[in-house]
Amino acid sequence: MNGSNVIDLSRRYVRFYATHIECDFCGELSRGRIYDSMQAVVCGSCGGVWWTFEHSDEWHEEAWDG
Repeated sequence: MNGSNVIDLSRRYVRFYATHIECDFCGELSRGRIYDSMQAVVCGSCGGVWWTFEHSDEWHEEAWDG
């Protein structure tokens, strides 16, 4: 893993998963973290990026039968 995929772990965060899962990068158990002002879920042990989210100001209206 190169340094560009590691997040600074010193900031405040919320947990992503309710239970621990194994990180694909380091093999440690983590619930994933979302840090303040970030759009990514990262491993709490190694800082590897699990998911990234993109923000769009464009509105997409979709039909929902709920």
